[in-house]
Amino acid sequence: PFGLRKGIRGMRAAAPSDRDRLATEFVEHLDECLSRYHVELDPDGKHRLSQLFTEAIGNAEDHGGQREWWIGGYLRQPPGNAPGDLNISVFNFGNTICQTLNKLPEGSLLRDRLSGLVERHRGDGSYGRTYSPEETWMLGAMQEGVSRVNDQADRLGHRGTGTFHMAETFQTLSRPADATYRPMMVVVSGRSRVVFDGRHRMVETDTGFGEVRPVIAFNDDNDLRLRPNPRNVHRLERVFPGTIISLRVYLDGDHLQSLASVQP
Repeated sequence: PFGLRKGIRGMRAAAPSDRDRLATEFVEHLDECLSRYHVELDPDGKHRLSQLFTEAIGNAEDHGGQREWWIGGYLRQPPGNAPGDLNISVFNFGNTICQTLNKLPEGSLLRDRLSGLVERHRGDGSYGRTYSPEETWMLGAMQEGVSRVNDQADRLGHRGTGTFHMAETFQTLSRPADATYRPMMVVVSGRSRVVFDGRHRMVETDTGFGEVRPVIAFNDDNDLRLRPNPRNVHRLERVFPGTIISLRVYLDGDHLQSLASVQP
């Protein structure tokens, strides 16, 4: 187990932040889990994973508006040859992702584009009981350059990809997905749920605004103007007052050994 830990944003400027400290502790825990399968992370791998967790926790701090957040997880190793499942959750309370992005100033390029997607989905009849404008904003939050700090009127930044990169990284570590063992990462915020399950990937795509950016639209055309797959982006019956990022991967010794044998 990686017992539930509480972090607080901005405690002491002179000391390592809770975000950096707990990200490092969790990567060390992950390395200990991997050692059960006779592999370990090299220094570069530890640094990259620590950056992913730091960014994910930073996103939680930015969106929630509260100082406190929590992280916890565990590795479960069933008897026999079944792969172990590694489970991780980061959560906080406060504003939802949709509420945070709706605070973007009027006239900002990012707000205009997200509002345009909402109007397009409303116009083509996409909205109903299981899909609403809130999910469109949530879908937008999964894209590169989508963050509440990207409030310029003439350009988008390059923040907002940490959640996706975490999903991709852990799907690589996980044994190849099949019907029994499917790695998954889920983001829940308010009533909106986004599921990363490997069916859809982030691909460099023409956005239609004279630029090419990494996009994950969760549909076969990888087009944000079209409704996402209902299995991957949908509305929940109940509300969570904040944001949860929850991830499960399956660790298999043979698969990890094959990754370790690949030369960079």
